[in-house]
Amino acid sequence: MRSGKIISLVVSLIIFIGALTLFTSSMDETTDINYKESVSFNESFIIPKGKAVTVDDELKVKLLSTGDSRCPENMQCIWQGELTYKIEINNPDGSEEIELGTVKTPEGVFKNYKITLDSNDSVEYVRLTITKN
Repeated sequence: MRSGKIISLVVSLIIFIGALTLFTSSMDETTDINYKESVSFNESFIIPKGKAVTVDDELKVKLLSTGDSRCPENMQCIWQGELTYKIEINNPDGSEEIELGTVKTPEGVFKNYKITLDSNDSVEYVRLTITKN
């Protein structure tokens, strides 16, 4: 009888852990940041990794990937490193991938648009401002 209770407890524990894992993995990771799918020019906005934002119905901007070469905490490095963000920008005239970085390339250009990397320290999202020239 005792082994039956132990088996029942183990099965219940496995089901509970599975349900908890399913619940936490399905949560939207963008709920704690101010993510909007549509923004305006000259407005600072956030794009989570893998998501896209439409800018004034003219551009679609997607964060493809991020990179982190920053010096680890409590280490002494020759170079501070930087966060990099690969973004894809589309408009009716074409598309382009641009890589921005917190140190070397905080600004980029796509056609007559200027893309500026705003203050950022996350590998999960990027904060940008786009202006129209």
